[in-house]
Amino acid sequence: MDFKIIKISTVLLLLCSLGWYNISDSYFLHTHIINGKTVHHSHPYSKGKNHNHTQDEFIFLKIAEKVLKLFLFLIVTLNIIIILSRRLIIIFDKIKLLTRSFIKSQPIRAPSF
Repeated sequence: MDFKIIKISTVLLLLCSLGWYNISDSYFLHTHIINGKTVHHSHPYSKGKNHNHTQDEFIFLKIAEKVLKLFLFLIVTLNIIIILSRRLIIIFDKIKLLTRSFIKSQPIRAPSF
């Protein structure tokens, strides 16, 4: 598979994931009071209808949020590493070219006595 297709697909997936996360967090944010503690979270639900969650659902929502954030962090980090490594390769190629041209311009011979 072509690297360009993978890169475009990754960027589109990242943008869609970030967009969904921000929309969901803005539009579906709500609060529950569980055992005297306030819990804020967001997920799609019908507004106006009162809903409750089990302890397992709260755990699942928290894990899903952490996995999504980790996934997005890894994608961004991987793209940064790819971009920086390509730039470093270009820089090292230029250094190698300059070194070769310098060595060729300096004749190597034994000192004369």
